[in-house]
Amino acid sequence: MSRLSQKITSKLALLAVIFVASLLAVTVTGTRGLQRTAGLADTIYADHLTTERVTVDVGRLLDEVYRTADALALSPDAPTRDVLRARLYAAQPSVEVALDRLRSAHGDDDRDEQAALGGFAAAWRDASAKVLAPLLVATDQRAPSEEQVSTTFAPLLATVQQLIDREQSDAAAAREKARSVYRSSQSLIVRIAAMALLGGLLTVIVLIRRVVPRALASEEDQAAFGEVIALAEDEHDAQDLLRRHLERSVRDSTTVVLRRNNSANRLEAATAIAPGSPLHANVEGAEPRACVAVRTSRPHLQSAERDLLLSCRVCGDCPGTSLCTPLTVGGEVIGAVLVQATRRPDADDERRVRESVLQAAPVLANLRNLAVAEFRAATDSLTGLPNRRAITDASRRMLAQAARTSRPLAVLSLDLDHFKQINDQFGHAVGDEVLAAVGAALRSTLRASDFAGRNGGEEFVVLLPDVGVEGALGVAAKLHTALGEIAVAAIGRRITASIGLAVFPDHAVDVAGLERSADRALYTAKNNGRDRTEVCVPPMPLVPVDATDSGLGAAPPVRGTGLQVRTELT
Repeated sequence: MSRLSQKITSKLALLAVIFVASLLAVTVTGTRGLQRTAGLADTIYADHLTTERVTVDVGRLLDEVYRTADALALSPDAPTRDVLRARLYAAQPSVEVALDRLRSAHGDDDRDEQAALGGFAAAWRDASAKVLAPLLVATDQRAPSEEQVSTTFAPLLATVQQLIDREQSDAAAAREKARSVYRSSQSLIVRIAAMALLGGLLTVIVLIRRVVPRALASEEDQAAFGEVIALAEDEHDAQDLLRRHLERSVRDSTTVVLRRNNSANRLEAATAIAPGSPLHANVEGAEPRACVAVRTSRPHLQSAERDLLLSCRVCGDCPGTSLCTPLTVGGEVIGAVLVQATRRPDADDERRVRESVLQAAPVLANLRNLAVAEFRAATDSLTGLPNRRAITDASRRMLAQAARTSRPLAVLSLDLDHFKQINDQFGHAVGDEVLAAVGAALRSTLRASDFAGRNGGEEFVVLLPDVGVEGALGVAAKLHTALGEIAVAAIGRRITASIGLAVFPDHAVDVAGLERSADRALYTAKNNGRDRTEVCVPPMPLVPVDATDSGLGAAPPVRGTGLQVRTELT
């Protein structure tokens, strides 16, 4: 038996002992009470309890009318007075009905009690005419004061208390009339105690055999979730694990994990939303404060049956019930977990959601911080493009993919023309502005599947998957055009670049070979006048020279330059 099982079983055993002891104590106390009171049953259960209950109802309603009238007399706020008038207007008929029931309950009483009731009813009518009627008139400037209300209702409330005291006195006097029920009541208590004891034991047995295993299974699932989410590779993986765990734990529910994007001041759906759900439109463009759970840092329960003063703009119009729990780490809300169900979650469901969110929040925060750190480590801060380290990783990955699929991979080595002159003439601040503009131009020109990075200084690298020489030349032409459209206020000339092009597997079959081939083509573009693209040509094979035919004697072999001008772009 596990430690948790032992703990639950011991608590159930203790509960059973306490239940049995309490039951025995109730039985003994009840029996002794019967001996002392000797049966208040007949008169108390019939005449006294009925009359006392009606009297208490009159007192309660009268007290409600008094408190409402008192608040109305004191309130300076017109809307509040209107609400109090409506409440007072609705309470008056209830008092009249209760008075009729009180007179009926005292129908068999003597003349003195009948006269007292008549005086009480007359005093009520007088109070209604002198105090309540003016208060119910909204335009009456001579409404009774709080002192007048108190002075008028104090005798009425005192009379009600006297009636209650009288009924209690009558009940005490009637106890001697019901002594005959003593033995039967005592026997009934013993039988009820025995049945309750048996029922309690059966309940404990059912708890041990059925409820405890389910509780253990739930605890084991929760512990397993904590272990699994700690192994998540990235934030998206952890968010999906949290979603699937909650949908399995809360019956008939769907879960959406909402991610807070502080940089864009947006609340985003990090997991899939069910088709046709209003969440699609509600989350799109939503700010974090639109979610009540994120805004208040507290769980928020939203349903059609609850008319809330503060309704959530994210899940407020969703069908069923929505339980939204904030993901909080170190006092900062990084998102929320929205659980939607056709029924209202019970206490166990809310506990599972709360515990799951507590387990997941620090893991999600750590994974997000790790992703941000990795992104920053692989990103050039000036241009926002991947840096040299990321270029190397991307080149290896994309080349391996190209080799597996037997598809081409084009590499463009790009170098800005006369960039040193820009730095020398206009300063490094203007040079940095040019580099940032070049990064933006590359991102806007290339496809989503393409890759562009800053190799260092004014050098950039572009990787084009599934693109051969002709396609790469077209992309290079677009890049020349995009760079020429860059406008920097301090510079009065076009931004141009020289581009060298190499393609796998035509020019090289490994990363280092592709980079060298593209660099050689880049140098040729520089030498041939800049602002152009050159394509690498594979090295020419060794050509033997016949010294006899040439008449020049023996000569050493000559290799090709490995470069040729493919096209010129201006």
